Amino acid sequence: MTWLDGLLLLVVAISALYGVLRGFVREVLSLVGWVVSAWLAIRYAPWAANHLASLIPGAGLRYLVAFAVLCGTTLVASAIIARLVSHLVTLGGLGGIDRLAGVVFGALRGMVMAMLLLAVFDMTPLTLDPVWQQSHAVALFEPLWHWAIEATPLQDQLAVYRGMLWQ
Repeated sequence: MTWLDGLLLLVVAISALYGVLRGFVREVLSLVGWVVSAWLAIRYAPWAANHLASLIPGAGLRYLVAFAVLCGTTLVASAIIARLVSHLVTLGGLGGIDRLAGVVFGALRGMVMAMLLLAVFDMTPLTLDPVWQQSHAVALFEPLWHWAIEATPLQDQLAVYRGMLWQ
């Protein structure tokens, strides 16, 4: 096992631990909150930025502030909702099942994070290092992230970034 395998195992383990501590319901609602938060901020930041014209002089800064406020407010609201729903699940006697499902969700999320980390590393000269070539995690995840990259509409842009990183 290389240091790279250890790092990726740590990522999965921490994510699984976080999942068991928070529970499945809270983890899923948190993920939904992030998606909704990003969508709302992207969708309504231009509108909100227009309303900040008298308070903030630069258009770019107005947009940034509007985006941050919308995103932050939505994240806080979704965190409160997630906590309340999670508490109701625990009160309903499903806390153990919630935590068991949370560890599975956390481990899967950790594997996705590990795969993304390896995909980023794949764009660097680290791939020439013996650590990369001896890694069990690379052998496990490489087919998955190559499939994911080929399945994404951004594969041409990713190839450009990879070329920039290798220079």
